[in-house]
Amino acid sequence: MNKKGFTLAELLAVIAILAILVLIAIPNVMQLYNESKKETFTTELKLIVKAARNQWMNESMFETNEKVYARCKSGTCPNQLNLSGRKELEYYVKMNKNGNITKLYATDGSYQYQYSGSGLKIEDIESVVEISKISMDNIVEISCFGFGRNAVNTILKDSTLVDIADAKRYVGTNPNNYVSFNNELWRIIGIYNDRLKIIKSDSQYSIQYNTYEKQWDNDWDQSTVNNWLKNEYYNSLSSIAKEMIDVSSWNIGKANGDENAGESYNKSKLLTWNGTVGTIAAYEFLYASFPSSCYLVSGHNYSGGTYCGRNWLASNSISITMTAYEDNQHLACFLYGGNYPSIGVSGVQNTLTIRPTVYLKSNIMITDGDGTINAPYTLSLD
Repeated sequence: MNKKGFTLAELLAVIAILAILVLIAIPNVMQLYNESKKETFTTELKLIVKAARNQWMNESMFETNEKVYARCKSGTCPNQLNLSGRKELEYYVKMNKNGNITKLYATDGSYQYQYSGSGLKIEDIESVVEISKISMDNIVEISCFGFGRNAVNTILKDSTLVDIADAKRYVGTNPNNYVSFNNELWRIIGIYNDRLKIIKSDSQYSIQYNTYEKQWDNDWDQSTVNNWLKNEYYNSLSSIAKEMIDVSSWNIGKANGDENAGESYNKSKLLTWNGTVGTIAAYEFLYASFPSSCYLVSGHNYSGGTYCGRNWLASNSISITMTAYEDNQHLACFLYGGNYPSIGVSGVQNTLTIRPTVYLKSNIMITDGDGTINAPYTLSLD
């Protein structure tokens, strides 16, 4: 330094030293900032637990029931806690009849916390996780009805899915595609345009495809079975199940039942129907087979020279499909069950079993289960 001030070299040296000090200080400042955010989130977690217990006690003064309190991104959940705090805080709290918290998930966008057990204690709240350090596969979403992972993204990870025609499908004898829907056991047919298509696991309903009053015609849109599905059956579903169902376009093009899978699929696309509840088309049964060589076997000869009995959609009864017979308006294609299942043709006046089938909305979440028959996937709306 001279009498006129600092030299350029001295200024550059000072700037360099300051830069080094800043570089040293920033990580420590960020660490302190993150620790403060983490502590704030942990404090808010404890406030959620206290608020849930207080609210449960007030609401259970005369009758004890399980309770659920939630706030999600939409902010429209009717069962929110009386809790002051940041608006971006989301949570889902489930309490049993004894007032114990059995499930809790909360997030503020930066951190998340998850608990499942017999009863959460405030002093046990630990394991607060920074979301930026979590893989996308483990990030959980909250709805007013539960918390979980996007159903389609979760199912897509199943290596047993096969990409065929217009969907990723479950094939073979008994894939782990069980799901709880409407408090019943259903199974996932596959993923169609980012939506799950599911079918009732059993065939407990019997009905005519069509009646004498409707001239025993095989037009699905005017059929007795369609009228029953969209009215009596649909109205019997729970309100939550109805909310999960998506109105969709179904392939109902006519065939003769003797086509192989690809031929049947191409014919089915020639005619569509829009609705909420249907059943499977003939080609969907054929595409559920294993091995893939079965796709080349005609529906009538399905269980002939090449045994294609490894098909989870096969049942022990004769069941209705949405595929009408193309050469006779009084006939339709049916799925013949037993040890050697195949596609056959029957008069629409016959009373046969029906397995209801629906498309689910794309924002459905999986909140529990692994897809096995003993632990079917549990679903929730986003």
